[in-house]
Amino acid sequence: DSQKTIENSETMFSDSEPPSPRLLSRHSGASNSCHGCVENTKLLKQVLQELKELKEELSKNTNKQSPNTTGFTVEKSPIEAPLVEHLKKKFPIMLFPVNPDTELKAKVTVLLQKNGVTADLPVVLRSVRKYAARKFVDFRAQTKSKLLSEKLDVGAMQLAELARTIFSKFTDAGNLEIIKMTIILRSFCHEKKLLKKLRGREPVSLDFWVELKEHKERIDSDEDPLKWEKLQAREEKRIERYEKL
Repeated sequence: DSQKTIENSETMFSDSEPPSPRLLSRHSGASNSCHGCVENTKLLKQVLQELKELKEELSKNTNKQSPNTTGFTVEKSPIEAPLVEHLKKKFPIMLFPVNPDTELKAKVTVLLQKNGVTADLPVVLRSVRKYAARKFVDFRAQTKSKLLSEKLDVGAMQLAELARTIFSKFTDAGNLEIIKMTIILRSFCHEKKLLKKLRGREPVSLDFWVELKEHKERIDSDEDPLKWEKLQAREEKRIERYEKL
């Protein structure tokens, strides 16, 4: 409102012409009217200059105090490195980003405050979600590459070893939640005959991550309190049989 008032005042003054000395001279002496005209012109110039300076000062303060609402890029920002570390820790127990992600929002809020970033939070979160989605795509590609490796026979690995093989690059693979995700991945590869000794000559035609996500959702929806113990025991028996192939 202050800035609008200044602009209106400036327009009013700038559109007004100083009174003509000839018109003034009809009512008073020439020397006095000419002198008054000069003084009025000086006063108008001074007022306009002060208004201009005040407008510039208000503009500076507004830009300084208002957060950046035009956009935010995670790449090369102060929050990128710690954000990547957070995503690496979450990936082995998620595989797929979730929305809304309250934990991610809390993490980003802390990172913005810690690094003195004044960007608008909703703008930052949109950028972060896109960035996280791209990172998870890359992480999944790395994971799939190890599961389907021709050099490694992950089917013969015990669950703890398999967890280290595919997830140690991201975080501590000894976490119980990571073992659960390893069970999900191995059981999927076993059932789809993707393990090295189970593969046929022809490549298996499937949308790996779409079908894996459906497989994971079926397991997650199982409310049996002993499901993880049962699933682990089943995979351990499968590993024993696999080693004998």
